Amino acid sequence: MDSQILTSAFRYAARKESKGVVVVRNGYIVGEWYGGGWGEMSRQHGYSVTKRFTSALVGMLIDYTVFVNENQVASDFIQEWQNPAHSIVTIENLLSMNSGLYWDILTDVLLVLSRDQNSYAIGLPMQYLPRVTWVYSNSATQVISELILSATGSQAGVYALDRLKNVLGMWNATWETDRVHNTLTYAGIVASAREFAKFGYLYLREGIWEDQQILSEDWVMESTQPSQSLNPFYGYLW
Repeated sequence: MDSQILTSAFRYAARKESKGVVVVRNGYIVGEWYGGGWGEMSRQHGYSVTKRFTSALVGMLIDYTVFVNENQVASDFIQEWQNPAHSIVTIENLLSMNSGLYWDILTDVLLVLSRDQNSYAIGLPMQYLPRVTWVYSNSATQVISELILSATGSQAGVYALDRLKNVLGMWNATWETDRVHNTLTYAGIVASAREFAKFGYLYLREGIWEDQQILSEDWVMESTQPSQSLNPFYGYLW
């Protein structure tokens, strides 16, 4: 590693008003910098970075055969979607932002204001057939919270505690919920720069943590590639 190059990167981060930068190589922190008032224990709301954690959980549930695969229809787990319009929406559609679920400029605002965000999201009507349009929808991503709850009997945040937090050592991380304790799968991860770096390192090593394959290599590769042609820069919530 070149300390001068790292210093140059940290100065660039400072000019761009970054809060923290952690550089990891071969599992070790080789460079670390924080802006004024921030340090290694400071936590930041990850907002939509949370979607990557949600994607990882879905991959794990496929690895463990809780979900058959990403082509399984969501209505297998959501009773309210067992109707002709919603029943064709797949898990892949929700991950790829092409589910066709209703969206307008107020939809995601009303989602945040809802006491029960799962109920709000699954109560939205269909606007298009799946795969017809690509719309960045927090509401569609929140449907995955209900999928995980229905499939496992546990909230996504609780499931992640065993499968991610305890394994990676993300001790300082939390996952926020709505007012009825549904995990917010579109946002809500709060963690330090070091802890976000651990999650990134898991993907860098294609799902391996230490000597354990905790997420399949196939899922890491598949989820981080374009999943549809409507937006060639988007995969499974990546």
